[in-house]
Amino acid sequence: MIFKKLGITGNRVYKYTNIRFNTLLGVSANEFKEEGCYFNLYDDELDTLIRITDINTISSPVIKSEENSTIYSSIGQSSLSKEKKNDIKRTIKWGILVSQNCELQPPEYYIRCNTQKDLPSKNLRRKSQGGFAWIHYGHLLSRCILQKIGIKGKFVDTSNMNNIYAQTERANVHSATNCGQKYFENEVIKYIDDLKEEQFLYFEVEAVFCSRKDRVPVGNKLRCVLLDKNKNESNEMFFVFIPNFQEGYKLDYQHGF
Repeated sequence: MIFKKLGITGNRVYKYTNIRFNTLLGVSANEFKEEGCYFNLYDDELDTLIRITDINTISSPVIKSEENSTIYSSIGQSSLSKEKKNDIKRTIKWGILVSQNCELQPPEYYIRCNTQKDLPSKNLRRKSQGGFAWIHYGHLLSRCILQKIGIKGKFVDTSNMNNIYAQTERANVHSATNCGQKYFENEVIKYIDDLKEEQFLYFEVEAVFCSRKDRVPVGNKLRCVLLDKNKNESNEMFFVFIPNFQEGYKLDYQHGF
């Protein structure tokens, strides 16, 4: 039996059969692309956070989020409360629907100052003398995409815990031998630049966790769909899963740092 090893949490290795792997990702099938080290995903239905089954009802750009069921204790200030400590749910999925030359208003967000439980602190990074360079403050919705659609300010910052997770360098950036999240984000920017007046582009990114107790995702799902209102049709540009791992390093998904 072939297992997919997704990483180590505590003393346990996450190992999945192909059927369980599909269930974890909520898809019907997957295909590993060795060249870029990512998975192509396949699903029988176009199940998206923002419903796009009837594109004739879509009239304006929109951004939407989905939270997980885990409550995190956050030290910092939220947009809804002035208290210094807040128990909040973390966003695990963002969906944006954009049109030609659109601008979106920043959604509600939380600012968390203390990220030590999820990411190496600045002090720890300094002491390690580059030992944590492989761990990035990974955006779900990237800075370049957010700025492209007019969202700026504190929502884009790495202090916004509703859009930041610990992400390995390999999973985050793009290289000649690796298609990290940056590669697909660049494709989204190209699609936005090429949008026609009658078209919409839908982009969705979701952090995938093996366990509800985990603080770090085992990877991100990215989906991009081009919609044509005049033709009442949709074309999937890509639907992928990017594993959150780094060769030669151990990432504890349950406890973070």
